[in-house]
Amino acid sequence: MNSTDYQLPITSYQSPITNYKLKTFQRACMTMNRNWRIRNGISRVSLATSRCARLMKEDLRGRSLDFVKTIARSLRLFSLIKRYAHQSGIITAEDETQFGMNQFRHRLNQEIALTCAANESKPTIFVSACMDKEQHGGWKYNGGIKELNCLVKLLRLHSFEAYMVSYDGSYEPWLVDHQPHISIETLRQKLKTTKHVRCVTSWATATAFIDECPNLYFWDMELTSTDHDHFAILADLYKQKIQGTAAISRTIQAWHMAHFERPCVLIPNLLDESIWFPGDQKRRSMHVAYMDEARTQRIMLRLCARRLNVLGCISSFSCFAVLKLKSLQPCSPAKFFWA
Repeated sequence: MNSTDYQLPITSYQSPITNYKLKTFQRACMTMNRNWRIRNGISRVSLATSRCARLMKEDLRGRSLDFVKTIARSLRLFSLIKRYAHQSGIITAEDETQFGMNQFRHRLNQEIALTCAANESKPTIFVSACMDKEQHGGWKYNGGIKELNCLVKLLRLHSFEAYMVSYDGSYEPWLVDHQPHISIETLRQKLKTTKHVRCVTSWATATAFIDECPNLYFWDMELTSTDHDHFAILADLYKQKIQGTAAISRTIQAWHMAHFERPCVLIPNLLDESIWFPGDQKRRSMHVAYMDEARTQRIMLRLCARRLNVLGCISSFSCFAVLKLKSLQPCSPAKFFWA
């Protein structure tokens, strides 16, 4: 195989974010999280302390009850106290039966409440990663924005009223199928007139969006930020607004459950089935297709291509553009897709 078989196309590349926007974004992040290491340390100590205090309280309570039960049984006091209570009329057989019935009614009421909540009218769902006017939440070449758009599309296909939210309602076009966008101001108005709403984000520092939300559902896609400079912010959100959490992988799911001791469901990468579908023709083995998104990706692909070539795992890489739907078709025969 010639060395050119696995070379990637050399095309002109323009950064999806201009230098000015990039510097503004970096300055905003540095200003927002200037002391994030101190805040992270305080948040982690606070979580550990509260957890330790709660567990110690539960252990002491359990040990105390066990001690009292052991003493009462060893001295045969338990049966004597129960017999005395029945004879004196403090507790009757009907009382014991009524206690069991009350427990049953309580569980039944809980089940009915859950069923009624599930049968309520579908909520209106707002999805965003909007931080402020500059970081408006409608960036292109952003994996999180792509997943959120796909989530909105999936919800709308199932008859939910769902919207993407950016600062002014605009977005940079780059996806095949962008979902309806509204502005923060429109979101504010809709929240006043809509009772049953759910707000979803995947970015803990999306303050412009989060500040407007009465509650929050957090879909974590990136531990690099969550376990780093976003940790203290996320810990505060757990205390104040987060109603439910989802993770894009089992690793992130386990991380949330271990750190915050709250349920976390798994929502893996979403694929737009109207675009990504198996081709009828037989896929070609030893071929890899990829989406040409950025210069750094092409550098990584070159390294992987060379290594896989040495191992004899592939025979070629083929590229398809990011903007045109029809350009997806040539990828169908490929055996693997690089995401």
